[in-house]
Amino acid sequence: MELLLRPWKLYADPSGRSTPAEFWLFFGVKYGVLFAIAIPLGAMGAFDRAQMTVLETTAACFAGFFFLSAFIPSCVLLVRRCHDFDATGKWALTSFIPYLGYIAVLVIGVIPGTKGENSRGHDPREPDPYSLSATFE
Repeated sequence: MELLLRPWKLYADPSGRSTPAEFWLFFGVKYGVLFAIAIPLGAMGAFDRAQMTVLETTAACFAGFFFLSAFIPSCVLLVRRCHDFDATGKWALTSFIPYLGYIAVLVIGVIPGTKGENSRGHDPREPDPYSLSATFE
């Protein structure tokens, strides 16, 4: 659960590193929610008609709000994911290139992170030596 909530907690903090598991879990849940809303709307023909019912309008508004609210955490997560393999966060901007952006997001998610500490911070897969829980173990 911590991996799923971490991008929402750190939505404005691009420093540090993120694991591939955190990346894929966040994007999987994000697009899972959007598809869970869009597929029934498409099956009901909501996108083919000029007027939508109240339920369809509410579901479409919720999907739009969810997508917009997840936009900044997604961008920051991409930056932190780039930091995990010791690249600059500017590589996350490649996700905005039409068609090529999908491939860039897949590549950023698949590249393994640097083992141990790198110039962007400590390895998120190892326990933080500065945390209190590590002190009392």
